[in-house]
Amino acid sequence: MFARTAHTVLLFGLAAFLALSGCAPMGKSVVWKDKDASLADYKAFKILPVFDATDKFVEKDILTWLTALLNERFQERHLSVTDSPENEVGVLTVRTELLAYEIYQPAIISTEFWLPPWGTSRCTLRTELTGKSNSYVVARIVATQEAGASLDSLGTPKADKRILEATVNKIVEEIARLMQAEAPR
Repeated sequence: MFARTAHTVLLFGLAAFLALSGCAPMGKSVVWKDKDASLADYKAFKILPVFDATDKFVEKDILTWLTALLNERFQERHLSVTDSPENEVGVLTVRTELLAYEIYQPAIISTEFWLPPWGTSRCTLRTELTGKSNSYVVARIVATQEAGASLDSLGTPKADKRILEATVNKIVEEIARLMQAEAPR
């Protein structure tokens, strides 16, 4: 009897811990900028469609949604987006690749007991800012976001979008930081 009660308490405690601790996306980014390049010379961005560089099948809708989200986030940060040709002077081309996209699937449910979810969902994007007729990489940003197991939404479309959105937000945040660092004072 005691062993079954301890087992139940342990499972309940683990489920509560996972529910409270793992739902917020967290991540890191790596930013490289050519030390000789000046971003102050660039006034607009040409955002190209997001490219799937994973070794898995990713639905085209996801790539289209990521491209639209990049456009939206750039505009929210007051970073000018243009449809002009990529090789126009003063325009940085934004090339983004989806390097990794893994969404955790929900818990196993059986008639005897329920196992709480565990695992991690993750997304990695690499963005290159190119200028001067697309032959010159000015900056490169790689952002990875992860979300641990959560009882509310992992394995659902809401979680899929949340992890993708967090990664796009990190990319745009880093680009805005680079541009602000070189803005004329």
